[in-house]
Amino acid sequence: MDLSMLMRLMPLYLFTVLLALVPCRAQSDERPPLRVGVIAPLTGVAADFGQAVRNSIQLALEDNQELAKRATFIFEDVPYDAKQAVSAFQNLVRAKKVDLVFIWGVIFCNPLAPLAEVMRIPVVIQCVHPEAARDQRFVIRFINVSDQYASVTTRYLKQQRLDRIAALVADSAYTEEILASLQRNLQPGQTRHVVDRFNQSTMDFRAVISKIKRSDAQVTAVLLSSGQIAAYYRQRREQHDSKPTFGANTHGSISEIKAAAGSMDGAVFAANKVSEDFINRHTKRFGHASQIGFGALAYEFAQSLGRILLQNTQLSGDRLISAFEQLPRQERSVAGPYQLRNEAAYGRFFDFPVVMQRIEGEGFRALEPGE
Repeated sequence: MDLSMLMRLMPLYLFTVLLALVPCRAQSDERPPLRVGVIAPLTGVAADFGQAVRNSIQLALEDNQELAKRATFIFEDVPYDAKQAVSAFQNLVRAKKVDLVFIWGVIFCNPLAPLAEVMRIPVVIQCVHPEAARDQRFVIRFINVSDQYASVTTRYLKQQRLDRIAALVADSAYTEEILASLQRNLQPGQTRHVVDRFNQSTMDFRAVISKIKRSDAQVTAVLLSSGQIAAYYRQRREQHDSKPTFGANTHGSISEIKAAAGSMDGAVFAANKVSEDFINRHTKRFGHASQIGFGALAYEFAQSLGRILLQNTQLSGDRLISAFEQLPRQERSVAGPYQLRNEAAYGRFFDFPVVMQRIEGEGFRALEPGE
């Protein structure tokens, strides 16, 4: 081939080379979605909690198309069992290659938070236990701590002049922590007495109800597990026990309230404040607002992740946790305003408003100040 012909063919050659490179460049700019594992009970006695988390994340994906493009959520239905949660966590990290894990519940967070440190996988937890995120590099809490719920509760009881507290406690990590936080946050003049502890399979509370009726207790703390609460309240009504009662987040399960058939009316509990708009949207979309406090916080987690991924989709490990740390205070939100706090006793956690709720009919509502 002579030089003149080579010169004539050179532009065509260069164009062909550049054309071949274009798809490769475009493909390199398409980053794969962040893979997010979610560990929660979607079936079984604690299904109200897990379904609230899953449904609310689904709402976040529907509301935020950019989030849907940049993140894939993989749900693991884990019964209320710590050993199965460990297996699910390892499966998500090793087999499904997730980049981040969202974990619901004290029973799951307590064993999985240390495991996250060992495996160096970032986790976001919905866990009220004060130690779950303390001194942890790869763990951040997307919920309040137990002391905040307890302090709101004991202040409310003090306003109602209810100082002598009788407590019924189920044998679980969650209820034991709620009991401990209640003790830590008693107001001046308040006392707390544990009347009895129960295995989570116990369903007969008639003897202890009679005991509380005869005691000088002014109010009963019903710190039982899902499935037990409705049984207790029905038996309490049968025995005409009219003393006020309060509970914890477990009282926010619509299935529990319905199973109690009106006997939970008037019971109160501390929970996260949720906007009426979100409650109505969730109810319209899924038919109920059970455990909406956990759901709203899961929604905010997903939306916050979307804000992070909009800036950088290549974060991993503790850098992803640091990105959550750097999120600014959120004023307009379904459960806010909220912002990150970092305290020696609790580690890093997002601080949301907590209010007292009262059960009325087949639902509950937030109490107004002074009510």
